[in-house]
Amino acid sequence: MVKKKIYVIALALLVLFSALCGTVGIYNAEAIAAETKPRVLYYYKCASFYPQEEEAKITEKCAGFKNDKLIDEFHVLVDDISWFPHRVSEEGYFEKFMNPAEVAKQKAYLVFEFDKAPEDGEDEYIAGIFREMKEVGSKIMFICKEDENYFKDYNEFLDYVDIHINKDRYDDFLLNVIYRIFYIFGNSFQWEHVTFILNKNMHTFLEEKIYPILKKQYEKPDDYSMEALFNELNIKILFYDANCEFADINGEKIYPEREEFLDYFQNERIFAVGANFGEKEYDEAWQNTIDGIKNDYGLSFPFFQYEEDVHDNSTIPTYLCHGPYDVTFIIEDFLRDNDLTIYDNWDGRCVVTHKTVIYGDNGWMLQFGEGDGFFDFIGALWYGWEE
Repeated sequence: MVKKKIYVIALALLVLFSALCGTVGIYNAEAIAAETKPRVLYYYKCASFYPQEEEAKITEKCAGFKNDKLIDEFHVLVDDISWFPHRVSEEGYFEKFMNPAEVAKQKAYLVFEFDKAPEDGEDEYIAGIFREMKEVGSKIMFICKEDENYFKDYNEFLDYVDIHINKDRYDDFLLNVIYRIFYIFGNSFQWEHVTFILNKNMHTFLEEKIYPILKKQYEKPDDYSMEALFNELNIKILFYDANCEFADINGEKIYPEREEFLDYFQNERIFAVGANFGEKEYDEAWQNTIDGIKNDYGLSFPFFQYEEDVHDNSTIPTYLCHGPYDVTFIIEDFLRDNDLTIYDNWDGRCVVTHKTVIYGDNGWMLQFGEGDGFFDFIGALWYGWEE
């Protein structure tokens, strides 16, 4: 009787063991099938300038990924950004590049890179593409050169993205410059009796950022000229032009040896603001000039400087901001299926949002956007700039 019970138990264990072995075999088969799927990268870029050159650079980068065994094959498509709105309505545009049926057979990685923020109406189309690609098991990275504040009202597509990389540092820099000046003026846009010393790259900053803010603050009509407004507020503009000479707001030369040059430094407040996009010789001359003005006239004033490239030739103390850095190492981790949460350093709709910002010991820049009082208000300046 005992032997019979032992036999029955042994038989049951044998059946259970056989079933488990079968299950393990199924799981192993699924794992092997997943491993044998070709790892394919689809890289799409909407380029503002020189799309052919961009395609060559991206193709070279993807070839490097393939040589490093991170992927088995890749497909690259670079398009002129001015054509993108037309592509949105073009039936099957992306399906020709990455057909969902084919993508479903692959371990597919999608990188979408935009030089400009998607516009209203385009976001729904992109969301549809991302949703479809996500449903067939692909991983998606979205890279954008314009801050998420520019498309915060139509960014649903970021819900389907594994990581959003934002490379806009310049607008963050400009916004923080405005914030610092706002703070110095007692949290006010009542800016009067102030001199701005600007380098050659700051014309747009003056015309599209500062002027609209002050025109709105002082309730001026649309046709009120910038020159008239600045004269009324005693705001003086001194440009350091491409020839390393000084000029006024109209481009007329201002000579340092003349008395009118000294007039620019008689105002209550002075701010120097510059941006360097690779002109190293000009940038060095510009920084030395600001240093000379401070020393020659015994002045102390804030100096804000944006550097597209990181280099150690800054000659004087500045509120410094570096441009974005190369994100190839993040793409490599993306292709390796590594944990991407380590790159989550910025607020955004995507679960993992990465801003290409270098954090320094004396960091001075803040993140603006939705939130309490002033931060939400000054973040909204972006929309004023766009109008």
